[in-house]
Amino acid sequence: MLKIYKITGSLPPVVEPDSLYVVKDGGNFRLYITDKTGSVAYSRIPGQHNHVFTELADTQSYEGNGGSLVVVSGSELVFASEIGGQNGVIETGETEAPVYGSTVTINFSESHQGLDYLVEIYGALNTTPPITFKFDIGQYLVTSKSSDQMILTLNRDISATGISLCGRAGSELGTVTSFEDTSNTHAVRSPASVRYSLASYSIETSVFTTCGYRGYSYVGTTQRFDSIVDAHTSRANATARLDLAGYSIGNYGFSTCGRTGSRLGTTQRFDDTANTHTSRADATARDRLAGYSLGGYGFSTCGASDVINGITQRFDDTANIHTSRANATARYLLAGYSIGSYGFSTCGNTGSASVGTTQRFDDTANTHTSRADATARRSLAGYSIGVYGFSTCGYTGSYVGTTQRFDDTANTHTSRADATARFDLAGSSIKMLGSIRYITYQI
Repeated sequence: MLKIYKITGSLPPVVEPDSLYVVKDGGNFRLYITDKTGSVAYSRIPGQHNHVFTELADTQSYEGNGGSLVVVSGSELVFASEIGGQNGVIETGETEAPVYGSTVTINFSESHQGLDYLVEIYGALNTTPPITFKFDIGQYLVTSKSSDQMILTLNRDISATGISLCGRAGSELGTVTSFEDTSNTHAVRSPASVRYSLASYSIETSVFTTCGYRGYSYVGTTQRFDSIVDAHTSRANATARLDLAGYSIGNYGFSTCGRTGSRLGTTQRFDDTANTHTSRADATARDRLAGYSLGGYGFSTCGASDVINGITQRFDDTANIHTSRANATARYLLAGYSIGSYGFSTCGNTGSASVGTTQRFDDTANTHTSRADATARRSLAGYSIGVYGFSTCGYTGSYVGTTQRFDDTANTHTSRADATARFDLAGSSIKMLGSIRYITYQI
């Protein structure tokens, strides 16, 4: 039962739980709602449209003055319609709740059913300092709305930091750098096991390196990099090979193809919890290819077999099959990344020259669409941060640290600060935990 108090002047220093306070202040009225602990969970102050909510019981609804406050069920995010019928902002008060992979349900009270409230959603990542960003509806979120409910599903991971790992620059390296696009800086991190021509992938909030070449030997070395504690932890070895590709599907990492004395289609699934690599169906044998994750599948593209090729295959781990897709422009020693619902291949070598060729792959249409060229180079790495793809380092006649941000909407590559110059490296993204911080809405 919600208790109602009408007072004049200001809110008392100690308030009752589960109560509505109507405070008359001169010619204005201030509204406050307290939660079950006696803390103010909601306030309505004339001229102020920012509201901070703490924990409330699920699916409660408070009515008043033609408006309502509605609490989200199944999450600590809340939604409200503005009392008095004005537009505004809702702050959730949450700072650490994981958001990727989550579904949030918003229940509308009867007096507001059928209206289109949602305008924008903003989140924050657990970086230092926190990074606040706008969720791109359709890019990060899928919305489903009925007359009395809206469901928001975060349909892809949020990546905050790009990681480039190992490689060579006159000698074999274990160099690891992390790139923050907001500050445009590469930070040197603890080195990984020295090797080059390796692969990487990310699982949850960690980046993994696997296989490669060291001291004239093929290795299956697999390590987990924890960015928070800046440490690499040894994991079980994969099948030793070099010039392979990596991608992730769900909570598993995958390594595919490569070579030892001959080219391979070897594909293995890595389970970090069990610390095991499990053999899966072979892909088309090739080396010096690229990989990316897209829509719950892993993709391998291009590379070299008997000829330099544009072979593109989609791997379905549930069915354990590689399905042929349309060929990309033939090249090898390229990089890959994904942005939203598309995969991208960039740069590489055609056998006669290094190129900046960049193509967008649409799996639904099964088409590769040409985009603006990046700076031509081979033996580089790629990763994605938010709604951008990044290419970094490589070889142009000498090893370089060239880093470029690709904006698919504008179809432009923008120069960023150079990374530590090297080639034959790997790249991936740290998937961050964060929270939905606030949404804007309109009545």
